[in-house]
Amino acid sequence: MNHAQTLHHLTESLPHDPIAHMQKRGFLECSITPTFLASAMQHVTCGMTGMTENNDLAALFQSSSLGPDDVPGWEYDSGLWRRNVREQKWFFYYLDRGETMRNLFKTDAPIIFFEKFLRTLNDTCAAARAVVQLWADEFDRKHPLASPSGALGPRVNTGKCVTRVLRYLPRAETADDATVHIDRSACTVHWKSTRQGLRIFDPNREVHEAKETADDTIAIFPGKKFAAVTRGVFGFGTPHGVKEHARIVPGAEDRFALVSFVHIPLSINDVAWYLAHQNETDALEKRCIMT
Repeated sequence: MNHAQTLHHLTESLPHDPIAHMQKRGFLECSITPTFLASAMQHVTCGMTGMTENNDLAALFQSSSLGPDDVPGWEYDSGLWRRNVREQKWFFYYLDRGETMRNLFKTDAPIIFFEKFLRTLNDTCAAARAVVQLWADEFDRKHPLASPSGALGPRVNTGKCVTRVLRYLPRAETADDATVHIDRSACTVHWKSTRQGLRIFDPNREVHEAKETADDTIAIFPGKKFAAVTRGVFGFGTPHGVKEHARIVPGAEDRFALVSFVHIPLSINDVAWYLAHQNETDALEKRCIMT
């Protein structure tokens, strides 16, 4: 993947004040070179399908925790996981800096059959970190005193990145495919979905749709860690969910999505602020209703 070309396109499309755009719509859409996602989605869709079609094979990649996050009760997941009671979908979590790969080697998972899949996820983590670095550096420049615990940019470089592949399976009812929530990350990069379904809420709880099926456009929005380090001055993060009516149609193809979560380390005071305002965050999620 050509990260330099991707970031060149992104830099050209980054608004003068990206936070102002996020505050207005809840998210930021940026242009990238289309070859980046065309290649990535081909590899992740093929890999995720192969990994989840066989239960014995899927068990070899089963999810495990790779340690706690800064907020008590939060953990970093790695590997494959199936949610089949509420939302009917598969997840695969990939932690960068070699964390997922070391864990897979340790568990003797047959990674040789999924080298392109795993390499693509590693490349996507690197691209997500670079994308969010641009956003964070611009934020620090425009709002140098917004974070009492220090600038965002340097922490993007030291934090973790998790890239998640999702495979949404057929379902009989028209319930939410992903309930409304705010991500734990500092910033989320929603790369692409194979079908529309993502619903993003702005600060007035109005619903927006991103160009999520396009190869040349990505959506970026802040999460709970951004709210914590900026003490909620720019909101509590962006509520979003997924509801795709086409999934209940007999014979409909599964929906795949590729998303990265860029985390930053939190200070003790950042964590304390989040815990003190968690009820407000939870209430905001519940007030956002998808139809």
